[in-house]
Amino acid sequence: MIRHLVSNTRRRWEDGTLWSYRDQYRTPLSVKVWCILSLIVAASAVVSVLDAAVQADLVLTALSVTVAAVSGRAAILQWSRISSERRRYAEELLEHEKALQARTEARERWKEKLETTRPEEREMEAWLDCDKTLVLDDALRHYQLAWRDIIAHAFLLTPASEYKRARVRGGPWRYSKYDVRLFLITQDGVREVSTELDFERAAFHGQQRNNFRFDAVSSVHVVRAGHSNHTLQLTLTNGPTREIRVVDPPGQQATEEYSTSFSRLNLEAAGFTHALHILEGIAAEGKGWIDRDPHAKPTSKDLQQALDESEDPEDEDEDDEAAG
Repeated sequence: MIRHLVSNTRRRWEDGTLWSYRDQYRTPLSVKVWCILSLIVAASAVVSVLDAAVQADLVLTALSVTVAAVSGRAAILQWSRISSERRRYAEELLEHEKALQARTEARERWKEKLETTRPEEREMEAWLDCDKTLVLDDALRHYQLAWRDIIAHAFLLTPASEYKRARVRGGPWRYSKYDVRLFLITQDGVREVSTELDFERAAFHGQQRNNFRFDAVSSVHVVRAGHSNHTLQLTLTNGPTREIRVVDPPGQQATEEYSTSFSRLNLEAAGFTHALHILEGIAAEGKGWIDRDPHAKPTSKDLQQALDESEDPEDEDEDDEAAG
């Protein structure tokens, strides 16, 4: 709407109609001339009447002129105010209707433009997946790790310190800026890479890397304030507790439909469930979590051990004796 008003003002300035109301309400010269002539004729008539009245009765004439002057002045002022207000109301109503119609048409045009250019929820999710893939590729290149060296990985997408947010009805929050955290689980420990993603401009700003062993994770705690706010607290043995705000409380427009299912939807979109599963497992069991996690990839050591056991000659002799 501001864009429409500014463009309208600029257009009127360029075509010279910005101050057109001054010409519209300026009294024409012909009206001024007719008014002066009418006043001259009226004054002549009044003088003639007063001259005749004074000759007939001086006192009564003076009294009548006084009453007529006072009442006439009041009547003229009131009539002028009423007439001016009626004219002003009619003109402002017409101007209001024209402005309302122009603004409504501008709103519909802008709404149509937004609807044709606004990305769909699937596109937003696909773009986020591409951004996460770039972060993962950069981390693997930096640590010189192959994909087979990764036992598990998890992304945690949280809103940045300054952001804008929006969502479609029934969908999760989408932010203009994200804090992207990547946890890479290998045989040697945990590698954490965090960066800020400017989602509107598809740009990454800054990067932080933390590396710690499995036994360095002291505790993982989740602070939950109702359905609307989740904070992940990660405590290391050699450092202070780190608080990660996962989900923001909803705005007023989403309060009515905000529920447990909607909170779960936002947590899933942030990757909170998977990241919490990995971090809680590491905090509880340390390196032993790798052997217990059904989703963990088998390492080369495990494969070699299984191959050695399958080719153990003692097992073959036992099988031959049992067959004999």
